[in-house]
Amino acid sequence: MLCVFYFLLLPTLLCQEFTLEGIGPRGDDKARRIRFDKYGRMNITGIPFNYNLTANSNPLESKYQFQWNEDEKLWKLVSVE
Repeated sequence: MLCVFYFLLLPTLLCQEFTLEGIGPRGDDKARRIRFDKYGRMNITGIPFNYNLTANSNPLESKYQFQWNEDEKLWKLVSVE
């Protein structure tokens, strides 16, 4: 599971726990990088993790974009590249 802490301009802290499991081209990516853009969208770079220590010369990456839904209080998937 991935727990992301997202600070709003309000003095509250929201923690939303979710997973990348079942979405994207492979369905089992692990988050490698999490960034927020100026529009408040969460951008996650996901990579496959096969529990080995060998370096992959051509890593497969997927880019996931989520938007916070204030009414439902959860992150909604916007796109996967």
